[in-house]
Amino acid sequence: MTAVGRLAEFATKVVELPPTVRAAANKAVLDLIGAAIAGHGTRSASAARQVVERCWGHGQAVVWFSGQTSTVTGAAFANAASACAQDLDDGHRAAAGHPGAAIIPAVLAYADTNGADTSRIATAIAIGYEIGIRISASRDLSRVPTTDSGLWCGQAVAAAYSWLGGLDADAMTHAIAIAGTTAPSQ
Repeated sequence: MTAVGRLAEFATKVVELPPTVRAAANKAVLDLIGAAIAGHGTRSASAARQVVERCWGHGQAVVWFSGQTSTVTGAAFANAASACAQDLDDGHRAAAGHPGAAIIPAVLAYADTNGADTSRIATAIAIGYEIGIRISASRDLSRVPTTDSGLWCGQAVAAAYSWLGGLDADAMTHAIAIAGTTAPSQ
């Protein structure tokens, strides 16, 4: 079994979070919403919202603080842009990156359109963090040309979406691997 397969096998077995992990996921959401509020008025976040309207159009997922809605992808993109615009979003030292700005907007946009209760949302966020941080922390930072979060956050989002969608370990493995091979190589 591949390393990604082992991660997917682990993630698909998660049913319920321990209370401390759920509390940490909830705190991460509150922290990210604060960062998104701070970043909402920036030129980059405004430009992202304009792109979303032109490229993805309207949908059921909320584009935070704007009155707009878009597709899951569009809302996740716009909300992530607001969340990271001021570089206030959370970071993780072992991962050398910012997991929340990708994972949380994606999970919340998915929940807007597919329905998920707060327990499932928190669990998906925790799984995204766990998988993304494990992948990123496994890199030899002395040998990578950049530590950009974009290189591994897609894999975290793929794990969270896969779990929310009830995919089995094999399908989740493929989703995480596809996200890894299509990540930007900044």
